[in-house]
Amino acid sequence: MLGTMILTMTGAFAQVTTSSISGKLVDNEGPVQGAVIIAVHTPSGSQFTAVSDKNGIYRINGITP
Repeated sequence: MLGTMILTMTGAFAQVTTSSISGKLVDNEGPVQGAVIIAVHTPSGSQFTAVSDKNGIYRINGITP
């Protein structure tokens, strides 16, 4: 038995204001793994965090004011 599929799609548009921070933590011995990075939006006190990976790389996504 063959069925019928009806697919409807609607579009929604929004202005999103977010940003990201990324980087690499190193010291004299090389990459720093497991460091906690905290970005603070000073006016609101909002905090965004990440932890550096084995290569010292971190990324904080979705930062909003």
